Amino acid sequence: GEHDFKSARSAAVTNWNDTGFNLSIKGVDDLAAEMFIATQEGDWRRVIDADAKTSALLAKQATLRDLLLARVTPFVAMAHARLGDLKAANALIAETPDHCDLCLRNRAQIAELQGQHARADWWFSRAVSENKSIPFAYTDWGHALMTNADLDGAIAKFEQAHAKGPHFADPLEMWGEALIAKNRS
Repeated sequence: GEHDFKSARSAAVTNWNDTGFNLSIKGVDDLAAEMFIATQEGDWRRVIDADAKTSALLAKQATLRDLLLARVTPFVAMAHARLGDLKAANALIAETPDHCDLCLRNRAQIAELQGQHARADWWFSRAVSENKSIPFAYTDWGHALMTNADLDGAIAKFEQAHAKGPHFADPLEMWGEALIAKNRS
């Protein structure tokens, strides 16, 4: 959350061998952490490359499929979308659960990348309604609105995000950008 990627990578590597923790689930969590960090860095190719590990995890334990769909597939779908392969992105995101926060937000962002603003708003609204107490969907929605020059709408979403997560700095930073764009710095 602090955008300190070096520390994030080092914190994501943990030795769980002696804890009795299900190592297959730990493999999914490690892969999701690797993809999350790459996503935050905008390294979409690394997300796609990391997806090769998904097959190995499924070969070890096929029952991980649902967990992978919720924790890994949204990152892969977004990476495909950001790299311009919207067909693959839509196919992948359609497989994800429709009650997972990350899945809903990524459905909205993929729709936004395709210029489907009403569809994106619908998915953002759904993400917000499913997770009213956390700031991430509000922040992502505000960013999408700001990208489309709806500065007043973006400011309203950033304000809501800040109210939900006052220690989450991203909405404040983007709120400031929106105010600067309105010449209200």
